[in-house]
Amino acid sequence: MDKVYLLYDCDEWRSHNSIEAGSPIITAFSEEAFARMLLQDLELASTLSENNQRLYDEIEEADDKYSDENLEKVFEFYNQQRIDYRIVYSFEGTYQP
Repeated sequence: MDKVYLLYDCDEWRSHNSIEAGSPIITAFSEEAFARMLLQDLELASTLSENNQRLYDEIEEADDKYSDENLEKVFEFYNQQRIDYRIVYSFEGTYQP
């Protein structure tokens, strides 16, 4: 089954009315590609809060920040909503007009 991953900007409360549904920051169709894009976003998001900076520093300390282990960690940071001012949505299914 197909899956799509979307990352959005949001306010500190992650309220739905703060999200511009038609303007995701990132759109990906595989978890691996999404995780790589999230790692790049984490560098930008690190300037938004001390929490984000701390999580980014944790990833930067790794020998290979693009290792499978680190990419999984970054994916979990976002998926568990540990990154401030960001929210992830994923959808499964096939679009049929």
